[in-house]
Parts: sequence; C-alpha cells; structure tokens
Amino acid sequence: MKSLEESLRKSPLFAGLSPQDIRDIESLAVVKEYNKGETLFSEGDPARHFYILVSGKVKLYKISAEGKQHILHLISPGGDFAIAAVYVKKFYPANAEAMEQSRVLAFRGEDFLYLIGRKPKLAMNIIISLSGFLHSFAQMVEDLALKEVSARLARYLLNLAAAGGRQTSAGIEITLDIRKTQLAARLGTVSETLSRTLGKMKRNGLIKMSKNRIIILDRDALEEISHGKKL
Repeated sequence: MKSLEESLRKSPLFAGLSPQDIRDIESLAVVKEYNKGETLFSEGDPARHFYILVSGKVKLYKISAEGKQHILHLISPGGDFAIAAVYVKKFYPANAEAMEQSRVLAFRGEDFLYLIGRKPKLAMNIIISLSGFLHSFAQMVEDLALKEVSARLARYLLNLAAAGGRQTSAGIEITLDIRKTQLAARLGTVSETLSRTLGKMKRNGLIKMSKNRIIILDRDALEEISHGKKL
C-alpha cells in the first residue's frame, strides 16, 4: 500500500512543493475507502471536502430530467476533483460514484483554503488543475453540440491510444476502461447507438474488437472521423 506522503507527491496538484509543504498537507488528509457503486457525494450536497484519488476509478455524473445519466468526467489515480466547489464554498454541481473499489484522500475545504493562502505554489497548481477541467468540459460541450456519435467515439478511442495504447503488428491495442453502457453515457448517447457505431467501424476495417479489447487498424481514418468526416 502506498504511504500517504507518496500518494501526495504523485498528485500533480502538489508538484514542486517542498517536503515541509507535503507534511503540512498530509496533516489535513483523511483516507477514505469506497466500494464499487458507493456514492462519495451527490449533486446539491454542501461542498465541504475535495478529493484526490489514490486507487480505483471514480465517475462524476449528472442525471437529466428524464432520468438519463451523463458522465462528465472519469477520475483516475492521482486526479483531484471537487476543488472548485469547495473553493467557492457552495454545493457539489454533480454526483460522484466509485466505479470500483477506490481509496481517496479527503481534504476539509476550510482547512485547505487556509493553507492555500500561505503557499503560492499550491495556489498556482490549483489554477492549472482547474484550467485542465475547464478545457475538458469545453471540449465535451463542443463535441455534444457539434459532433456526431461516431466523431465522439473516434476521439475517445484515439485518446485511449495516446494514453496507454500498445503497438502491435496489427495496429494499436487498447482496452476500454469502462463498460459500454458507461461509455455510452460518457459520449452522450445510448448503448444501442454505441454498439451500432462500433459495429460500423469494425465492418469498415477501422478496428477489431474482442470484448473490451480493441485494436485500431486505421488510425488516420479515425482521426478524420473525429474531425467530422462521415463514418
């Protein structure tokens, strides 16, 4: 099991901080464990804590008036979330749920805000983190408003390939990091449409599939589709 200090040092939020800074932050952290499907917080709850994911996976999502779930963001180990809500001292704007057994570091908002005022480097890291979230959400809004499901899916597969794809003789091998129902929610569509789109990509020779493993056979074609070319 990672030590608390090691987990803090691996978070981009605390990059470049001194050992004493890390120790000060460590004194504020509380380790929490969540089982798969367990809720960390719900939309509308008072934003009293923000989190850093140590292990596992967490999804941030909203529920539409029709009851449809839309995944806003997937948090991987090292990622922080809910800091903006804590910073403005309001309410959580979305729901957070553990997608598998997960361990997080929870920070009480008031304590952490006091620390930020004393450590300019930490404040700068937070600005960078929030900028990354803003860019991600801006891209999501653009994709949902302007791009077809095939373009959104192509971009998602290419991002997975860039993050951890393995080059093979056949192509770039990737593993879907979430179930297809969750991927559909992430892309703002339904499972049936996602399955049809994957099937068409397979028939057109762009990918091979075996359960949650995908081999990208034609990366250039996926790039073109991600920019709006019809599938």
